[in-house]
Amino acid sequence: MIRGLQKEDVEHLDQAFVEQGWESLLSILQQYLIEIQNKERLVLIDVEEGQYRGYITLVFHPQHGPCALKYFPEIVDFNVFEKYQGQGVGCKLLSEMLFDGSDPTIDFAVPKAEQKIPMFPEPLSRIIRRSPTKSDNLGGWT
Repeated sequence: MIRGLQKEDVEHLDQAFVEQGWESLLSILQQYLIEIQNKERLVLIDVEEGQYRGYITLVFHPQHGPCALKYFPEIVDFNVFEKYQGQGVGCKLLSEMLFDGSDPTIDFAVPKAEQKIPMFPEPLSRIIRRSPTKSDNLGGWT
């Protein structure tokens, strides 16, 4: 089930990081709760039968990075825990974040062709708009 992050989830998510060999991210997750309260960030988590499988975060008004001060939100933290990778968890989280019905148009920022994709460096060369269509229920590129 995908739902919003709540206070009682923070320690479980942190434990999932520690179990896969990462250092504790408790302070970061606690900061996310503050930002949620301040309406600065949205955090969705995937939990099935008490197992925390992943999460995705969206910052509404980014202050850093390629989307800073550009008046559109940015997904800045997206993680599927290793033992759940390859099972569609990430696709479900991303779909829920992007296609929740609140805005029918999503902007994807794409870096210049000569730059490496994972780093998403500035300047961004273009914005691709994706609007839902009746034909595929997911949207089409425009």
